[in-house]
Amino acid sequence: MSASPIAALVLLAAAIQAPVPDNAFEPVGRMATFDFDVRDGYFREWNRKIECPVNALRVTVHFTRYGKPATPYRPGVNAWLYSGDGAALRSERIGFHAMAFRPPFLVAMTTGDSKQSWTRVTFTRQTGESGWFSFELHWLPDGTAIGSAGGQTGTVNMHAVPQRIHLLGFSGAGEMWIQLGYIPSKARNDVCRPVA
Repeated sequence: MSASPIAALVLLAAAIQAPVPDNAFEPVGRMATFDFDVRDGYFREWNRKIECPVNALRVTVHFTRYGKPATPYRPGVNAWLYSGDGAALRSERIGFHAMAFRPPFLVAMTTGDSKQSWTRVTFTRQTGESGWFSFELHWLPDGTAIGSAGGQTGTVNMHAVPQRIHLLGFSGAGEMWIQLGYIPSKARNDVCRPVA
């Protein structure tokens, strides 16, 4: 690790506690940590079933080793939301890819289904120049997913309520700090609210 342990903790605390405008993120459960250290072209996965009241995810990533350009797989992190399976599968992804096999990371959101009809939104600015970055993913009852990273926001719609979260770290090594949460929704069909 290039930064001292104290400096790393300060960066982590600042990234996790950084306010995201226009929402009231309420943590649900304890923060999880996830380490990955994989060969080029391979990935390691963290996944959870989505249960009420969870409708949001905050993640801080620290990338510590980057794969080599010998493979076409850029080092990075993906956060997937899935609904259904087989022919009824719908998914949404926010992805961070080190296009030059070093920071910064290109940020893009995609959504699609098992028929491979995909919609893509690419953020205008890259993020994670220091190897650290944070992002938030929030979804609504109609399947709209809002991703935020580096002061930018993107929106896609998977047209289904997400049932599973999958986080992937690939072609390199790093750490993730993961906090599931709830963001109040004004939607009438928001049946997944915390119990007071």
